[in-house]
Amino acid sequence: MTHEVPQPRPARRGLSLSYRGKTLLSIIDPIAQSEKTAATYTVKQRTLYLVASPLFGYGIPVILNSLPEDSALIALEVDPALFSVTKEVFYQTIAPTVPYICIKTEAELCHFVRKTWGPRHFRRLELVTLNAGWTLYEQKYRELFHTLQQDLAIDWFNAMTLTRMGRLYARNTLRNLSALAHRPSLDQLSFGTTPVLVLGAGPSLDEFLDRLLHTYPYILNNEKRTFRIICVDTALQSCISRGIPVDLVVALEAQIWNLKDFIGYKTADFALAMDVSAHPDTIQTAQEKVYFFYTPWTELGFLTRLEQAQLLPILIPPLGSVGLTATSIALSLTRGPVYIAGLDFAFTPHLYHAKASPGYQRIYGSQNRLAPLSSLSAVFKQDLSTHIDERGRLLFTDRALQRYQELFIREFSGQNRLIDLRPWGLDLQIRKGTLEELIGHIDENPAVAAYSDKSAAAIALADNSPGTAAFHAIISPTQDNKGPAMTACDTTAAQHNDKVAAFRVLLTSELTSLTRLRAILSGEAPAAAGELDQLLDTCDYLWAHFPECAAAGRQRPGTSDISFLKRVRAELDYFIKVVETSLTHL
Repeated sequence: MTHEVPQPRPARRGLSLSYRGKTLLSIIDPIAQSEKTAATYTVKQRTLYLVASPLFGYGIPVILNSLPEDSALIALEVDPALFSVTKEVFYQTIAPTVPYICIKTEAELCHFVRKTWGPRHFRRLELVTLNAGWTLYEQKYRELFHTLQQDLAIDWFNAMTLTRMGRLYARNTLRNLSALAHRPSLDQLSFGTTPVLVLGAGPSLDEFLDRLLHTYPYILNNEKRTFRIICVDTALQSCISRGIPVDLVVALEAQIWNLKDFIGYKTADFALAMDVSAHPDTIQTAQEKVYFFYTPWTELGFLTRLEQAQLLPILIPPLGSVGLTATSIALSLTRGPVYIAGLDFAFTPHLYHAKASPGYQRIYGSQNRLAPLSSLSAVFKQDLSTHIDERGRLLFTDRALQRYQELFIREFSGQNRLIDLRPWGLDLQIRKGTLEELIGHIDENPAVAAYSDKSAAAIALADNSPGTAAFHAIISPTQDNKGPAMTACDTTAAQHNDKVAAFRVLLTSELTSLTRLRAILSGEAPAAAGELDQLLDTCDYLWAHFPECAAAGRQRPGTSDISFLKRVRAELDYFIKVVETSLTHL
């Protein structure tokens, strides 16, 4: 039992340490040994050095002495016993500005780094091991390091996305406010305890849908089938081509390209879950059957004002992929099981998406003997990697798809309501299921028995005639066997009018700020003391996407930066027109 408590012992220089049957520091000269190891690390700019199990801190001064000003070092221990024994001696030689923390979870570590240094402070992360202490929990330290590394990478990826897409996101949101004023938030929709099938647009979707159609003909009748279908917009054509009705389509894309996904529906018989930053024309695909949700792409004062006025719809965490977003939405709409298909995060040489998707149809329509039918542009990407699935199928994936797979695992692997029905694809670390379980043929399955509700009353979305409140629920308690429950909340005319009035006040105020800022920057009117700074901060969507602002956590240059002010002035006319259009449509 003597090895269960860390045992410091004097050495020639410093202290040695024994714990759990291991000697973690040299019994002769632990300081010299650690310093020799520290000298092997090359310090770099804008790098965070993660010292795993630093113990008494020996060797750390060697790294600190050559550390650039924009780099930093953090000492991490995961064993509370080691932390309590070593912390006092650690700070006898290490400055208190160097954090020495005891953290076990990835979320805690990422939060600490973000809180201490802010977003995008470091460009890279390096793991430092100066003694044998880290070998007690080597796997844990590697997991913490990998997660923090991914978090830093995602932070920079988000900054680049904000630079490229931030202006479009802001424009779409402003344009969609007039539609949001008349339509409900997604949290007003509920599937009760009905099972839900989520369809992504991966290449395995065709095989899955064909098997499902053959096994369960009732899939063509949404009043008789025992589950609801939520699909991403790109998977809609796969359902159209097979005559499979869909209950809810999720649209996240801010650009115009995904409007091709909706070709073929003359009158939409599905509801649309639409991000407020999605392309405004997407709403035309479902007209009044639209539910809004909000995925924050950055922090903006404008979004804060919307939130304070309680005008934002339900928040869905930013997951990057419409497939992950659809999964999150499904879990929020039902208390029953959620089945996954088509979220492959991998592809074959001939298929990058399902065959009915617009991308595949474009390749199919342009094939010839010099350009055969294959995803050559995808297969020969530089960052490509290969995987062999359980059935021996050769699959390809890239960094973007692998990032989405890792994010899916991080967000959903602990969710016991998720069930994997895909014929193949990258591992999602959720339970495997069968078609029979989805259909409900296996009576002894406790999940199906608990969640099936075949005798529920029919509750469906109703189209609204002009002038009536949006999304009245049709509830018919005497009607049996009309499919699983799907309910929407009522909105009274008074509530609707109040909501429209609130949007009008907010947009009018926004227009006033924009026109005043334009007058100042154009030299038409003098600015009061501090007014220019106040207006720039108020209208931060004008500059949040500028590269230097996106990379610095939305910290803008001062009002003395003429180049910055000229670029802001160039944005003003465009956004004034967008707000004026929204007010007109409102």
